[in-house]
Amino acid sequence: MKKTLRQIINHIKSADYKRIDTALEMLETHQQEEYYRVLLKDLFLTKEGHLYVPPDFVQNNTHQPKVDYAFWQILGMAPVHLLKEYELYPSKLKRIEFSSYESYPHHWHYMKRFPDKITAIDCVEELYAFNGKFTSLPASIGNWKKLKVMNVSGNHLTQLPRSLGQLTELRKLNASGCSLKSIPNVFHDLTKLELLDFSRNEIKQLPNSIGNLEKLIAMNLYQNQISQFQVSLNKMAQLLSLNLSSNRFSIFPNSIASHAYLKNLYFNNNPIIEIPESIAQMKALQKLELNDCCSLKSLPYQMQELSHLKQLSLGRSFLLRPKPHLKFIESPQDFEIYFNKLKRKAGILKRKKSIQTDKPLQGTPTSSEVRVPVPGTYINTSAKPITPPPVVYKKETEEDIQAAYILSLLQGKTEEAIELGFSVLEMSVNPKLLKLVFDEFYDTNHKMFNIPKTIVNERLLSILL
Repeated sequence: MKKTLRQIINHIKSADYKRIDTALEMLETHQQEEYYRVLLKDLFLTKEGHLYVPPDFVQNNTHQPKVDYAFWQILGMAPVHLLKEYELYPSKLKRIEFSSYESYPHHWHYMKRFPDKITAIDCVEELYAFNGKFTSLPASIGNWKKLKVMNVSGNHLTQLPRSLGQLTELRKLNASGCSLKSIPNVFHDLTKLELLDFSRNEIKQLPNSIGNLEKLIAMNLYQNQISQFQVSLNKMAQLLSLNLSSNRFSIFPNSIASHAYLKNLYFNNNPIIEIPESIAQMKALQKLELNDCCSLKSLPYQMQELSHLKQLSLGRSFLLRPKPHLKFIESPQDFEIYFNKLKRKAGILKRKKSIQTDKPLQGTPTSSEVRVPVPGTYINTSAKPITPPPVVYKKETEEDIQAAYILSLLQGKTEEAIELGFSVLEMSVNPKLLKLVFDEFYDTNHKMFNIPKTIVNERLLSILL
C-alpha cells in the first residue's frame, strides 16, 4: 500500500500529464481513503476559489499548473464525506478559479487541460477559467446545474459543448477572445441568462435559440464575422445593450431597428450604406455608435424622432452628408452628438481663400490682456445710470483673442461684418477656436445678434462640414 501511494505521489510530482493520468488511474483503481487523506491533508482552498497544493508538491512556476491540474482532479474524485471532513465541501467549492503563474521574464503559465473530474462536484456556482490554454471544455460541464457565472474567455477554444444547454441557472457567460467559429444551438432553456459575451471570435452565424433569452440585458458580439442577424428579438424585451461592431454587416438588420427597448447600440466598423427608416421605432435608444462606417452615406429623416438619443458617434464616416432635417441642432452638445466632436470635423475642413483686411473692426482686441465681463453683464437703456458690474481681467490665449474678434464680427450691424465673421470662422482649422466660438455663441443672449438664431445654426452646421 505504501509503495503504491509513493508511486502516486512521485507521478504527481513529476509534473508530466501522462504520469499524472497514470496516478489518477491508480487512485481510481485502488479506491483507498487513506490515499486521499494523505493528498488532501494540507490542501488549501480560498473562498475566492484559488487552490494551494500541499507544500511537498509545490513546483517552480513553469510546472506548477500541471500539479494544480492533478489536485483539481483529485478533488473531483475524492469521496464527499472526506471533502466535508476537511471543510472543502460545499462552502469552498462554490467558486473555482484556475490560477496562472508568472516566471522570469514575465512569461505566464497555465493549465493546458481542463480538469474534467472536478465537474463531479455539484455545488459549483462560479467558474473562472479565463486567459488559459484550454482547447476544449468537457461535456460533463453540464453536471454543474447550479452554475451561475462562467468565464472561459481568452482560451484556445474552437467550439463549446452542447451540454452547455443544461446550465439552466446560468446568469453570465463570457467566451470572448477564443477561436470559436460557431455557437451551438442550445440556448432554449437558458432563460435566466443576463450577460452574454462572444466578442473577438470567428463566429459567422448566430443560433436562433438566442432569441429565447428573455432576461438578457447585454450581448457583446464585437469583432466577429457575422453578416446577417436573423435572431428574433421579440422575446428579448429586457435587452438594453447590443454590440455588433467590427462585423460584416452590409445591411442594417431590421430586427434590431424595430427593437423598442434597446438603449445602447454599438455598430462601428461595418460596411453598411444606409440606416433604415424603421430605426424610428427604437424609442428608448440613448446611445448609437456608427464610427468607421466608411460606406455610410446618409441618415434617415426619421432619426429626429429618437427623442431619448443622447449620443450619436459618426467618427471617420467620411461619406456621410447631413440632411436638412438635422438643422434642429441647437447646442454645442448637439453638434458633438451628431458629428462626433468638433475636433474631428475641424481636422478635415478644407481651407478657403484668405480674406485680407487692412484694418480690423473697431473693438478688435490687439493685446494679450483682454477685458472679459463677468457673465450676466447687460446694457441698461433706462434714463437712470446704473453702475456696471466689475470687470475681471484674465490672461487670454491666442484662440481667445481670435474668438472675441469673430464674435464681434457676428455682432456687427451690417451684413458685410457678419459675413466676414462667418468667413473668418470657415477658414479656421483650429478645433479649439471653433469650440470657443460655438460655446460663447450659445452662452450669450441671442438678442445681441442681429441675425435669427436658425440662420446661425445652419451656417455653423455648414462650417462643420
